[in-house]
Amino acid sequence: MGWFSKLVARKVTPRRMYIRILRKATDDTPLLSEDVRFCAELIAEDYLVGNVSRDGDGIPIGVGLTGITVKGRLFLQQLQSEERKESFRSKMIKVSLIVGGYILAALVKWIEKQLGL
Repeated sequence: MGWFSKLVARKVTPRRMYIRILRKATDDTPLLSEDVRFCAELIAEDYLVGNVSRDGDGIPIGVGLTGITVKGRLFLQQLQSEERKESFRSKMIKVSLIVGGYILAALVKWIEKQLGL
C-alpha cells in the first residue's frame, strides 16, 4: 500500500461501526456476526429496538433487530456529522504536514545553495 493510500485509509472505529449498524437498521440490511456486540449496546441505549440473546456469562451471542428509534436516527445524524468534521480535519492536517515538509526541505536546499554549502 502506498503512502497516499495509507493516508486516506479509514480505520474501523466504534463510531464507524455504530454508523454502519444504524444505517443497516434504517434499510433492513442483514447484520454481520461482528455487529452483535455493537447492536446489543445500541439496543441497551434505546437507539435500536430488538432482543439480545446472551450466553451464561452475559455476553451477547445473537440479536433480533426490529428497527431503529427516533433517538437512534438522531444519534446516527450526530455521528455522521462528527465523522465528516473529524475526517476532513484530520486529512487536511496530515496533508498540510506532508506539504509543509516538502516546502521546508526545498527551503533548506535553497538556503544551502545561496550560502554555497
